[in-house]
Amino acid sequence: MKNIVKIIFLIFSLIVLYFFWHYREIIINKIKMIEIVKKKHSCPCNNKTMNLKFEDYHTTHVPAVKKHKFILNDTQLKNEINKGNLIPVVNGIGYEIKILKYSSSYLHHKAYKILQEIANRYQKRVFNKTNQESYILISSLTRTLPQQKELAKVNRAATKGTSTHCFGFAFDILLLKSNNCSSSILILQKLLNEMCDEKKIFLCPEGDCIHVTVR
Repeated sequence: MKNIVKIIFLIFSLIVLYFFWHYREIIINKIKMIEIVKKKHSCPCNNKTMNLKFEDYHTTHVPAVKKHKFILNDTQLKNEINKGNLIPVVNGIGYEIKILKYSSSYLHHKAYKILQEIANRYQKRVFNKTNQESYILISSLTRTLPQQKELAKVNRAATKGTSTHCFGFAFDILLLKSNNCSSSILILQKLLNEMCDEKKIFLCPEGDCIHVTVR
């Protein structure tokens, strides 16, 4: 009987170790995020706090993504997920996803790579300059057309027509968590403008966030 208990305990321990090793980056990053939140300030990112390159939404953002699938409804959303075009977005190094009300936690795999690149480059620059960790808070990801229409009812700034969110190629940067807002805002501002010049993204600074469309 004692041997059976030992074997069960050993198997359970191995399962726990496997789980931790497999998800170690997510677990460790979440712990770091909790510690950052305790001592960081919220630094709003919008057209009042940042001086960013602006490209007309309807003549640049939308045409850049129209070759991809428009997410009309939940059925098409599931189809694109099943095809592997849209992939789940989880909290990662340098960024965290806000609780989403009018969008789903998915992005086109190309757009997800750009989000991760922005976050990684941002965090490295902040750490090199201030020796402090900081992260970006994302407030919106992929939307179906009904979600877009619902958002437009409560947010006058929301596009009532075709949104790049409905292609899985857009996300909104709401704020930064940092112990030095002025420095962190300038770092992200410079980075986003650089990535515009690198022809990786289009920007549309709004009153409550920075809309990013991946090219």
